[in-house]
Amino acid sequence: MKRYLAILSAVLLGILSISLCGCASPRPPKSAEPSYDVNGNGRVEHAELWDGMKKRSFVGMDANRDRLIDKDEWSRARGKDPNPELFDSIDADKNGSISYAEYSRFSDAHKQDLDRLLQDLDSNNDGHLSDAEIRAKPVGTIFKWNF
Repeated sequence: MKRYLAILSAVLLGILSISLCGCASPRPPKSAEPSYDVNGNGRVEHAELWDGMKKRSFVGMDANRDRLIDKDEWSRARGKDPNPELFDSIDADKNGSISYAEYSRFSDAHKQDLDRLLQDLDSNNDGHLSDAEIRAKPVGTIFKWNF
């Protein structure tokens, strides 16, 4: 159970940290960034944030833009905690690289945990996240376990 929680927290933290700070690669100018607000209603809904975070975190790790994340790209993006066991868990076909489909399937399998995280961030309980709500709490403080 402890290992599962560590892997899950690493995935969720990775998705949030890479997509919110763009630390895996330089960010494009703000005007060139695609919006999380896919439906254009001026607010970011939980489903839009989830899909946007998955896409941005995957693209952020795919340094050579071949639409696959290899072990070197994974290690560089993860920094001090490369967590090779997590890489192997996501690499369903065991070919040594992670496709977006594998990444998305693995992430979606743990979506209920991110839903809990998003509910914790949504301080006014309106079902939407503002920039202020996203940045208000350090991600690590939301989880009840250590990672």
